[in-house]
Amino acid sequence: MKVFQLQIEDDRYSIPSLMFLEAANEGRARIRVGEILDRSPHHRSVEVYEGETLVFTLSSVLAEIEPY
Repeated sequence: MKVFQLQIEDDRYSIPSLMFLEAANEGRARIRVGEILDRSPHHRSVEVYEGETLVFTLSSVLAEIEPY
């Protein structure tokens, strides 16, 4: 299992929320991050790090349509 650090952009807060996620691989992490984005319409994007390396970023559809 790998540990990923998530920085969740939420339009209700001025700084990202920090969360840790354990997943078997990057593909499984992408699925879980997509679920996290879907939990709230306030979640705009999630940056995913492994250690200090940015692995990927996912954005919600609403973030692309609605301005902050």
